[in-house]
Amino acid sequence: MDQMTNQLQSLGLGKTEAQLYIAGLAYPRGVGVQDLQKQTNLKRPTIYHNLNLLESRGLVAKVSSMNRTLYTFSPPEQLERMVEAEVRESKAKLKVLAQFQRQLEALQPIGNQTNVRHFEGILGVKTVIDMALYCKKPEWRVIAPVDNFLRQFDNNYAKYYVITRKRHGIKSKTLWEQPDPNGRPLTRQEIADRQPRYLPEVMRGQFTATTILFDNKIAIITSLQDQSAVLIESDEISALFGALFEGLWVSSTPYA
Repeated sequence: MDQMTNQLQSLGLGKTEAQLYIAGLAYPRGVGVQDLQKQTNLKRPTIYHNLNLLESRGLVAKVSSMNRTLYTFSPPEQLERMVEAEVRESKAKLKVLAQFQRQLEALQPIGNQTNVRHFEGILGVKTVIDMALYCKKPEWRVIAPVDNFLRQFDNNYAKYYVITRKRHGIKSKTLWEQPDPNGRPLTRQEIADRQPRYLPEVMRGQFTATTILFDNKIAIITSLQDQSAVLIESDEISALFGALFEGLWVSSTPYA
């Protein structure tokens, strides 16, 4: 039951909404609040409030039967329609955002401008990673230590990172420290997507920050302990870091 509740929460339902929805599906002809209270041990005001929320999502409908108010719960197909509607809405928002960004760029001074921003805390670091995930050109060049931010952070965010990166089709050239004896082998697809290579042995343990080069930006993300990131936006500095990366790439060794 907990797993089903978590799955519904990942689709956007609140925990109480999910509990009521699961309980209500057991009554295809409709169920009253009293029976829902017995099934969930929730208080009546809480049940009524969350039934209204479910009704606004199209997952619950009221029916009258013998002077009683019953609630019928829509089958899981309605959940699919709900998610599809949210996806369409998100895509529409992304189009508006892209238009806004183009208009903003047109207002900025012409010429090579250097913009340096500093971000603090977990949310700040996530903001920088999201900027990289939503890059204009789906190509990264990455330099990462063994114990980098993504490996140290929680599994849920790591999953979000992997799913979002895959959805945006981001390919990369990746430079790692020498092999981690405790690391898992990469799949064939991961090798194709990341093109991993190992930095020279002399660089082992010399840095803790992760560097991601994308578009004309350089994201430098510290370890989980430091919780900060720097984003540099500059054509010239990006070209410099890119040249340095390619120099390291030539002296690196293939993943094995």
